[in-house]
Amino acid sequence: MRTSGRIAFAASHWRWVGCLLRQRLGCGQVSLRHGANACDEICNIRSATAITDRIRSPHRHHRAERNPQSPSGNIVPAIERVTQRNAETSHRHVERTARRRRLTAIQRDTAAELTRLLKLAEADVLARLAATPSEFDAFVLPALQRSIRQAMAEFSTRGATTLNAGAGGSWQAGLDLVEKPLEAGLALGGGPSIRLSGVLPAVDTRVLSALRSFMTDRIADIGVTVANRINSELGLAAIGAQTPSQAAGKIAGILETGGRTRALTIVRTELGRAFSVAGQARFEQAAEVLPGLKKQWRRSGKLHSRPDHDIADGQTQAVMDPFLVGGERLMFPRDPAASAKQTINCGCTSLPLMESWEVRLPGGQPFSPEELAASPAKRLISSAVGRLGH
Repeated sequence: MRTSGRIAFAASHWRWVGCLLRQRLGCGQVSLRHGANACDEICNIRSATAITDRIRSPHRHHRAERNPQSPSGNIVPAIERVTQRNAETSHRHVERTARRRRLTAIQRDTAAELTRLLKLAEADVLARLAATPSEFDAFVLPALQRSIRQAMAEFSTRGATTLNAGAGGSWQAGLDLVEKPLEAGLALGGGPSIRLSGVLPAVDTRVLSALRSFMTDRIADIGVTVANRINSELGLAAIGAQTPSQAAGKIAGILETGGRTRALTIVRTELGRAFSVAGQARFEQAAEVLPGLKKQWRRSGKLHSRPDHDIADGQTQAVMDPFLVGGERLMFPRDPAASAKQTINCGCTSLPLMESWEVRLPGGQPFSPEELAASPAKRLISSAVGRLGH
């Protein structure tokens, strides 16, 4: 397609977008059968044109047009257009990065609070054990085991509250990951500011409720499992199979591996899942008013991530089409329909991408020197696809 054709297509495309958005905002009824001219007359030609000017096809040539009143030509406006285009690209990049970091911050804070609760539970358990006579018998054991179950039940209750709050924050961050970059792309350039959250319907939160219920059960299971393992060690100490001090050492290990490690896995996987589910729901709604909206897989940047996910980095799909990752079809990272090997502890994200956007990394994200040094798999991938770290 010629350059002029691409410009005409982009202009028509974004006039339609302006029309659709203004329909949702109540700017008058517009029949889509009447085309772009009707949109211009009813919805204000300047607003639609502003959107067209802000989000052009990346293939458009920015040429300096000669100004008959200026012997040097109209160079400054051309430079301003390029500067504006770079500013738009930068702002969208900032918005996408900020939303990804928001999820990371929520996961970090939630994990820190669960770790603190586990430390309190550990201190409580060890204190109860220290207060028990060194030669405790079958008479003392039941009371001690009950106190252990109580300590872990308190952890489960408080841990569930912490996870529920984290799930709510992750859900909102997932909505923002789609909304904010799109709003940035539409609002820059001096045109009208559009809040997609005011245009699109509210996302059904029944899935969020189900995720919260699931996480509550998972954290409760940690409490029960840890309590049972601790009580088994205490039982061995009661019959003389090990000393109370030996039991105390094992209890600390149980709280670390059976408690903290499992809790962190729940935080990373399930809060990330809430984030992705909300994002996909918003994608599907936004696609109805933003033709050309797509989604792009972006890897986590972890030093030891899954090779399948590194290979999928930069893959772009239509909103309703799945990503192809490691031979599986995932609608989004941590898709519950996918296998555990592709979802547990995954840190990838699904980013919004318009066909007309210019983005800093249209394909895969280059590996950093630290990643290449730490992972032979990343070095192999980098060599195979020509993706050099810098």
